[in-house]
Amino acid sequence: MGILLGLWLLFSQGIRLRAYQLLHVTGPVPSLIDAIPYSLYQPDGAFIVMTRLPGKPLELDLWDMSPEQRSLLASDLKRLFDQIRSIPPPSKGPKICAVDGGPVLCYRVCVDRVGPFEIEADFYQWLCDRLVPVHTRSHPICLNHNDLAPQNILVDENGRLSGLVDWATLSWFPWYWEWTRSYYTKEAYEPWRALMDDVFGRFEEELELEQEIWKYTSIW
Repeated sequence: MGILLGLWLLFSQGIRLRAYQLLHVTGPVPSLIDAIPYSLYQPDGAFIVMTRLPGKPLELDLWDMSPEQRSLLASDLKRLFDQIRSIPPPSKGPKICAVDGGPVLCYRVCVDRVGPFEIEADFYQWLCDRLVPVHTRSHPICLNHNDLAPQNILVDENGRLSGLVDWATLSWFPWYWEWTRSYYTKEAYEPWRALMDDVFGRFEEELELEQEIWKYTSIW
């Protein structure tokens, strides 16, 4: 990865390239400038050039934000995710899938790619038969960043959203999936959880059952 004249250069697989192509109408996210195929490391590999976003990672700055600043940042993030979630999955084929229509990568459930799944119920059946009582409820399927964490959110000097980065695992998942991700692994501290609650709302039963899955599938 390198920086030149305000641009980023990095090597990527085709699925990440597809993610940036899909998001070209949504901001603030990196804009794809060019892609140069390079198959030495991966058959679908490419060097991609994209814009570098302003701001710094949110990280622990969230602790120092006032309630008003956190509220404004939550509004910024909600507007962005309203746009992302409005991008529909493929009209034909699997509905829970990566942006290329293929298997999804989500370390919360498996270290390898899994699926794709034709419908939401197939996804839950794969997860665990004992989760069916809660997960037979239907949820809208929407596009998820799928790795939302403080280091991927960029903010300016006033704490307002200036960018969202690291789209390698962009996939269509159930509506609540982005929120339960915010409770996963080391960044699940209270100000972060409160911010995510403001952005996405809460899904208590879905989280409780997903946390049971993490006991057996988490790599952390």
